[in-house]
Amino acid sequence: MTLHARLFAPALAAAACAVLLLSGCSSPQTLSQNTGEGEQKSDNSTPGAAETPATEGKATLVKTGFGKDGDYGWASAIVTNSSADNVGMFVTVQFNLLDSKGELVASESQVEQFTSADQTLALGTQVDVAGKAKVAKVEATLGLDNKTSMEDAPNLPVGKVKVKKDEYGTKTAVFEVKNPGVEAQKSARIGVVCFDKSDKIIGGGTAYPDLIPAKGRVLVEANVTSAGTPDSCDAYAAPATF
Repeated sequence: MTLHARLFAPALAAAACAVLLLSGCSSPQTLSQNTGEGEQKSDNSTPGAAETPATEGKATLVKTGFGKDGDYGWASAIVTNSSADNVGMFVTVQFNLLDSKGELVASESQVEQFTSADQTLALGTQVDVAGKAKVAKVEATLGLDNKTSMEDAPNLPVGKVKVKKDEYGTKTAVFEVKNPGVEAQKSARIGVVCFDKSDKIIGGGTAYPDLIPAKGRVLVEANVTSAGTPDSCDAYAAPATF
């Protein structure tokens, strides 16, 4: 699937990080984004400020963000791969959520795996923020580790994502996923990332369809958690590996 144009908006730049995130991961990279929930006083950035992608071994943490709906929020990150050497590599994104004073509100992480040399993943996780301070900033750190041997697998193309809202306020992303391969895909891993009108990430969700027939397609409905109704959402699908 052609990458969404918004992925190329910021200028690509490498960033150095002196501390280790994971064993075997030499230089994890960190990307931060203000949420707009509260003024971030720990730095000079402004809510919604442009992000500079962070790169490690041709795996790029392109964008991150957070959105809250009631007692729960969703932290998301978009990661791309452009190296055959990374096929089979586990991808971890660690999310730190900070308040307006720079104090940690919560920390969560999500793990996926690269299955193709030309791939985009949307990694995200639900965060319980009930009774906690407003999240003014999200910091995401990318780490690669524990490569397993596997063949480069065909990507699973995803169609245009439509967002609907039912009478109870539940937000759902609806989209078609195709399987171009000759084998059925069971429990494919799908990440959804949602944006506001300024293309800032405001939430997302996940889906794991039971079966996508060989040379076939399925319609997927994924519940999303976001700050308000998204202006748009994207979805990225990958074969199940664990």
